[in-house]
Amino acid sequence: RLGAEWRTLDLPDGFVPADDEVALRLCDVIREVRPDAVVAHWSGSWHKDHRAAHTLAVNAAFFAALPTLRRDLPAHDTGTLLFGENWEDDEGFRPERLFDVTDGVPAWREAVREYELARGLASFPYYDYYSSLYRLRGCTSGCRYAQAYRMQSGQSMAGVGQFLRRSGDEAAR
Repeated sequence: RLGAEWRTLDLPDGFVPADDEVALRLCDVIREVRPDAVVAHWSGSWHKDHRAAHTLAVNAAFFAALPTLRRDLPAHDTGTLLFGENWEDDEGFRPERLFDVTDGVPAWREAVREYELARGLASFPYYDYYSSLYRLRGCTSGCRYAQAYRMQSGQSMAGVGQFLRRSGDEAAR
């Protein structure tokens, strides 16, 4: 419904390991897809898998940009690593970027209603919460609906490759 491609690493719910093996698998996906941005969970979560996803995203983005790390595909700097606002991940979350998502809200509403948690199968009112949150963020940013993100410190991994190229290390190219 949103036009996104779904991929899974077949990791067990509740037991996502935040290790280098999984981070390298994600690194390979980043190098294959070559995204301009990666969106992940914020680190301040009470949810174990969300904390693991945060660590994995940071490490995978680093590995993907590292030109000296030999994998099947060449290095790719995602350029931007964003952490989305989530009621389960709000410890220490401060919005740093607000993106106007007004045009995408109708498709989001249609898609999220397909997700069982948003249909009321959980005690938390997901649909109401996020509908209201996106409207609130829109009010504070001058548009109808907006989504808040936190940025990765040091933002881009580009410096990793640039340093090696400037130093004349031909093997890193």
